Amino acid sequence: LRSLNLSNNAIESISDNVLKPLTKLRDLDLSSNSLNLQSAEGVFSGLTSLRSLDLSNNIKFPSPSKMFKGLNLKHLLLSTSNFAFPDRYILHMSNLTFLDLSNNIDVFESGFMGNSLSKCVDLIHLKMVGIKLSSIEASSIRLIRKIRILNLSGNLLEKLDQDVFNGNSQLLDLDLSSNKIDRLPPVLFRKTVELVVLNLSNNKLSMVQPILFANLTKLQVLDLSNNRLEVLSDTLFAKNVQLTTLKLNGNKIKSVR
Repeated sequence: LRSLNLSNNAIESISDNVLKPLTKLRDLDLSSNSLNLQSAEGVFSGLTSLRSLDLSNNIKFPSPSKMFKGLNLKHLLLSTSNFAFPDRYILHMSNLTFLDLSNNIDVFESGFMGNSLSKCVDLIHLKMVGIKLSSIEASSIRLIRKIRILNLSGNLLEKLDQDVFNGNSQLLDLDLSSNKIDRLPPVLFRKTVELVVLNLSNNKLSMVQPILFANLTKLQVLDLSNNRLEVLSDTLFAKNVQLTTLKLNGNKIKSVR
């Protein structure tokens, strides 16, 4: 057996070693159950071939959790599972390419710190939606060098350090929507030259510096809807020659200068 989907059931517990004989299992989906794994440290023991694990929409997980010890995952989904992070076993999953920590309100209580995911050197897709994140240390995101899709929407971010994305030259899709951002440093995107999709909607932006998007020559989709913009520079999008979708609805735009 290589793939097992047990999602959308009413499973409350899984005994240790029940899954152990499934040595060739690569994909396991346990999402949308009622799992409480606080005392199930050996539940995934022996699943050395496992590459994708979905535990989203469950009840409770311990952290740090030995249930992840020895796993070599590529995809790990933990959204809406009352999961506290960081977890030392996840932090050392060097082959992890997709991590979803969304809607876990105890994640990064003191902000997203610089070395939080620095060992996950192959991480390409990171979702941290709705975790009440209020700050991001300047070095944190840029240490995830290979990141291509980053979703930080639905948080409490108000400001971003101008160097926060400096190491993310491969970033293609960035979602900062539904935060409380009222201004952006004019050089924030100077190193994210590969960016194709940028979502800044549902924030509190009242102005955008004319040079903010100047280096984003590959940008195709830009969403600035539902902000507080009143005036736009006529050169604001001059360098975005591949732009195909621009959303400015729900602002207070009175003039273009």
